[in-house]
Amino acid sequence: MSEERKLTEEEVRAEYREHRKDKVFAKCWPANNDSFYEWCSMYLDYKHITKKKRKDRFPTADERWPRAGEVIK
Repeated sequence: MSEERKLTEEEVRAEYREHRKDKVFAKCWPANNDSFYEWCSMYLDYKHITKKKRKDRFPTADERWPRAGEVIK
């Protein structure tokens, strides 16, 4: 993959759908968003494709208190 142009999410999704035509791949990688983003995270060329964070959702405890569980000295 060239440095000057990164594939769009649409282009990578098309590639993912093409891979899913293989029965073994389809068993390992279901047709859902979480699986798609996990698959993308394994490849340097696709790491820029990540799940969008929704601003209207309630933040998780880890997001609100990132130090939770950490021993304070």
